[in-house]
Amino acid sequence: MMAHLCHLELSRTVSHRNVVQLFGLCREKDPHHLLLEYTDWGDLKQFLLATSSITPPNGTVDSNKKVAEG
Repeated sequence: MMAHLCHLELSRTVSHRNVVQLFGLCREKDPHHLLLEYTDWGDLKQFLLATSSITPPNGTVDSNKKVAEG
């Protein structure tokens, strides 16, 4: 958990037009909630699916999600 908190703290300092801004974290009770900048396209998966002209092979999105989740 401590590693995640350090990562979140670092994420709060990142400021780039291509990176969603992290505003805060609510840890009062489970589940915890992240407060993120609003994006017109939703999450990364929605953006990639909406803007890609190529359909990913079966399982690619799930595999990438598992990698991203650790």
